[in-house]
Amino acid sequence: MSPKKKESGRLSEPEAIKLVEELRNRLHKELLGVLEFEQQKENEREELLKKATPEEQKRLEKMFGIERAKASEKIIRLSEYPSTRITPVVSMRRR
Repeated sequence: MSPKKKESGRLSEPEAIKLVEELRNRLHKELLGVLEFEQQKENEREELLKKATPEEQKRLEKMFGIERAKASEKIIRLSEYPSTRITPVVSMRRR
């Protein structure tokens, strides 16, 4: 269902605000899902480390470091998306 547009083809301010809020909510849910997934992965990593020999632990720590860095980048991108994409549009609309 698409929002009704004015004759000029633009959304009214309340319609635009509603769309922005819906987008923020979807992004928030996506971020929450990623955080929950990464928490689960971290729990699995801890269990693997407990069972590993000291030699295996060193190898696993390197591998887990890479995984954590990738997860961190993804979380940062998702966290920054609303402020880099949505806020400027809302600000421009209010001028």
